[in-house]
Amino acid sequence: MARQHNVIGMLFVYNHDGGYDEDFNKALESINPSQADVAENDRVGVFGPKQVIYLNTIAKDLLLAQTKKGEIGTDAQVQFHYPNLQTIRFAKTTSTIANLETLLCPWVVIHYTQPSLGLSPVGYFVYYDGRGSSVEEFQYLLDYLFKYQIATDNVKISIRMVWACADAPAIFDRAKNNYADDYWPIANVSPEQVRQRMAKISLQVVTSLVPRFSEVELGMK
Repeated sequence: MARQHNVIGMLFVYNHDGGYDEDFNKALESINPSQADVAENDRVGVFGPKQVIYLNTIAKDLLLAQTKKGEIGTDAQVQFHYPNLQTIRFAKTTSTIANLETLLCPWVVIHYTQPSLGLSPVGYFVYYDGRGSSVEEFQYLLDYLFKYQIATDNVKISIRMVWACADAPAIFDRAKNNYADDYWPIANVSPEQVRQRMAKISLQVVTSLVPRFSEVELGMK
């Protein structure tokens, strides 16, 4: 008897020298899905050169953050965060595994706890793959953080950008001020409470790490 199953695959496309500077997503959009030899109910997530660099940078940045001199320390417990889209209050919102949709999202939310302080989140790392070139762009991200109650009292949030434009930090500060002015009346909280939460949200520009492979070594294999 044949078993029913779905296949979810991941395809990484990367050049050896790390020098690809074209828009891979545009090239991908020109391909008709019917040309791919994939069964109807199966899915394949395609990661181009820029996304490979982005995910590699996230992995290395998290490793550095968990060192003795890192931002969250060696004893922190780190998990991927998923927004609770259900009305069930006890629905699980964290996992040690990132699903395909998470890795392809514009941002990856990771929360960390300290065992000595209990299971409540101590802080979040929010990796964002945008450029941060407009106030509206950051306000959309802030809206996500407040809507899904990630930005709460006494929780630190570090928005970490790999592809930030030069003006991103200044634009981010303007976006925080604008959002604080607009948010407190509709959220039924005091302006002071919103600004206290905003003060705990910071922006960090992360240096991208470009993996390169030796053509000689690859050829020898």
